[in-house]
Amino acid sequence: MSGAPIPIEIPVESARSSPSGEPSSEAAARARVPTLSRILRVIGAGVLIASASSFLVHQWESGNDIQRYLALLVHTAVLCAAGFFCGLRIGDGKSARTFLAVAVAGVPAHFCILGGLLYSQLSLDGGSAPVAHYATWVASSPGAALLTAALALAVLAPVTWISFLALARPRARELSLAFFGLNAAILLPSRDPELVALLVGASLAAFAWLELRVFRGDTALRTLEGRGVRAMLLVPVALLLSRSVLHYEVSWLLAAVLAAAASAALFLAGREWIRSPGLGRGIQGLATLPAFATWVCFAGALEQGVGLPSAWVLPVIALPFAASLAGMSLLSVGGGALYRRAAVGVALGGLCLELAFFPSVLASLACLAVAIGAVAYGYLLERRLLLLTGAVGLLYALAHHVRWAVEFYAWSHWGSLALLGALVIVAASLLERHHERVIAHLTGLRQRVGSWQA
Repeated sequence: MSGAPIPIEIPVESARSSPSGEPSSEAAARARVPTLSRILRVIGAGVLIASASSFLVHQWESGNDIQRYLALLVHTAVLCAAGFFCGLRIGDGKSARTFLAVAVAGVPAHFCILGGLLYSQLSLDGGSAPVAHYATWVASSPGAALLTAALALAVLAPVTWISFLALARPRARELSLAFFGLNAAILLPSRDPELVALLVGASLAAFAWLELRVFRGDTALRTLEGRGVRAMLLVPVALLLSRSVLHYEVSWLLAAVLAAAASAALFLAGREWIRSPGLGRGIQGLATLPAFATWVCFAGALEQGVGLPSAWVLPVIALPFAASLAGMSLLSVGGGALYRRAAVGVALGGLCLELAFFPSVLASLACLAVAIGAVAYGYLLERRLLLLTGAVGLLYALAHHVRWAVEFYAWSHWGSLALLGALVIVAASLLERHHERVIAHLTGLRQRVGSWQA
């Protein structure tokens, strides 16, 4: 045996190449670059939003509030300029859109601060409502507040327009006007909860109209970025609500608007954002709870504001809630029949309870009218449960009314019953003569509402 060493080959895995000729680890790293770039942009945007949000809860020692706000205004202008630089000089459209998206996302914070400055000098409530120190913004004079607001609007208007041009060019005009209009509600120098409730209700109605009528057929706004742009329109409404809930009084009417907003958000989320039909139906079903709370709070607002009698509380809650359920049936994810059954049950149940606890001629007439409508609807569409429910309600209300007509001989008792019977016969005649037109109108309504879901 010789003492010469035996050569041993040790395979080196790192030297193995990919089919393209590059090492596999390097190829994998290259493939992860776009995802990493996206992650870094999200982190950077979050840091920028956090820096802007700190202005809303300032507790700095130096400078007055207007000087601090001007620093935020410069901050937003610099973000817009950075977007221009990335887009025009570097040619990086993604970074440009990120900067502009952060700039326009901070616009509602500007309006909150401007609203505080205007409220400190031009309050419509007869004096400033108490608020926590960290959320207080005070101008030195009415002129200073107005001048600051004018300067800010002159800067924020082009920032909003340019940002939406980059994010959603085909709808930039509509988005800019809607965004500025919704933010303008924050500037109103009043903290009255009833007025805030009306502003929030009008803002939500405007948002719903834009979603269903203006942005509905735009495929560019159905992407992830487009949905984010549409969601920006809700930010000023959320800030208006949170400002009142956290720092000021919450009235019955404002609570009703809050419940309605929660119901609409759950119902639309189940239709627009959830891909699973079963889960979507479940989330839409949860929306009925805040919908019920909406009308309970609304009844409380009427009772507090105009002295709603106790005898009217049940109908004020039951009938609008039943109408809400009927409306939900048109936009539900495959569960329209269940909502319609529930609507009939709630309406008749509420009116029957009204008859039991607060019997009156008007209550029995209302119950009779709803019951007859349920019978007609159930028979026309061959819905046995609706037909049976309407028949039971009809007999119950008719028994109450006949008893009063017998016990109290007055024209308001038997005369109203006779008039209702005559009206039902006339309605039957009209239905038989114009049933094709009625069915055509109902079919057209269903088709129009169904097209909103496209």
